[in-house]
Amino acid sequence: MELTDAEIARLVGCSKTITDAPRREMLEENGHRRNDFKCTATDGDERFRVFMRQNSTYADSFSVGLAYFLPEGGEIILVRCNGPHGEVVDDPMEGSASPHFGFHIHHATEDNISNARLPEAGGTITTEYGTFEDAMAYFVQLCGITDADKCFPHLGNPTLF
Repeated sequence: MELTDAEIARLVGCSKTITDAPRREMLEENGHRRNDFKCTATDGDERFRVFMRQNSTYADSFSVGLAYFLPEGGEIILVRCNGPHGEVVDDPMEGSASPHFGFHIHHATEDNISNARLPEAGGTITTEYGTFEDAMAYFVQLCGITDADKCFPHLGNPTLF
């Protein structure tokens, strides 16, 4: 299956429902809190895995991502919402570092895939969220997860303090 930018955007934004719910509590493992759940496109056969990772010590160091299960097997990460975690070099041959010092989003691109880079290499700074909880709320909207409130009721009721 060839993933074009248009197909990637369609997969990210298509309406999805949760099929395998996340655990009630994040699992503590190797200095990170982690949880996953699975969902399916409401109007098709596409299947996805959502992963949530958060550093146990530094709450702003997190990743919430959407992986697509490829029809031929395996999976590909389509989008990740990350907190600041410092400098990362996406392409060591270029010698340039992407701006990972702020809240940022990684999107898979056709160019990355065709050039054998991580599909979601690179990243863009965002002001859409500033905490893990805000990133989750943004992510479920971005990814069209229509029934997220059944597993994450707090996402629709943000607190100010």
